[in-house]
Amino acid sequence: MVIGGREPITSVLIHIMMRVRIPLRELPITQGWRNINKSNFKSLVNKIVHVEKKSSNILWYSFEPKRKKSMDQIEKTKEYEKFKILNGNRPLDRHHLKKLKSLIEKDNRLNLHPIIVNYNYEIIDGQHRHEVAKQLGLEIFYIRSETVTDDHFIDGNVGQKSLDVENYIDYFAIKHRKEEYIQLKKMLKSSGLKPKALLTLILGVVSTNILEFLKTGKFKFPANQEPLEILNFYFNFSSYVKDKRIKPFSMFTNHNFTRSLRWLFMTTNFDASLFFKKLDLRWFDLKPQRTSEDWYTLLISIYNFKNHNRIEGEYALEK
Repeated sequence: MVIGGREPITSVLIHIMMRVRIPLRELPITQGWRNINKSNFKSLVNKIVHVEKKSSNILWYSFEPKRKKSMDQIEKTKEYEKFKILNGNRPLDRHHLKKLKSLIEKDNRLNLHPIIVNYNYEIIDGQHRHEVAKQLGLEIFYIRSETVTDDHFIDGNVGQKSLDVENYIDYFAIKHRKEEYIQLKKMLKSSGLKPKALLTLILGVVSTNILEFLKTGKFKFPANQEPLEILNFYFNFSSYVKDKRIKPFSMFTNHNFTRSLRWLFMTTNFDASLFFKKLDLRWFDLKPQRTSEDWYTLLISIYNFKNHNRIEGEYALEK
């Protein structure tokens, strides 16, 4: 049977829609009626869902458009290369990888701890789980979210011990190009110091509030030039002890020493050039000390050796 000059398939479809009271405009046809054929007829009819039977034996259908596949659901794959490391994310910790690998080999619960990725398959959380799954040839369980962003990398880790200060510096320097963090990153690289030792050197005290500001991208250097002057003094001292081959060099890179060196630099009437002259006479006194106060006392004694212009310790000002 042909209705209104149309082909039988089209006519049947129109007839069904008239019977089930669905306006023609609601049928998702983008290519026109003439392009309906046997192959796409079934898919069009399948778009008419939710069947109910009424007392009059007439089937009433309600139209439901095709739903977009939810991205916030757990999926699994062995396509390891599809995932990317987020720029600015923390580097893989070998010790943590080894420990995690051992645990998963004994009891694989990766399905209970899916990694989180953004729309571009960049790993927001779970790069260690991803690496272990790859090494063991296991399926990776993941949630691909449209709403999560790379900023969740920081939001999800503030206050966690597993993410250290250097990770935050890298994140804001690389991802957000914040000038203060770029400078911090350069200082870390040039000095060889750990973040706490560097921050202690340029700030004196690394308080909880300072760390929280740093972790939220709000860190600022003091307005004066003092941090750069102190850092330059450390560079000169570092070069000196390396030339003298004083060991272990690691004793000069911890925060107790950098704090004492800052105290020395800030001591009233301190003269850096005179200090290095005195150091030539007493360099062999440089031995590991327990506390910042012990280091400060030692450095003061070296400076005051055969010195008529002695200086007095003032470290208590920054305690």
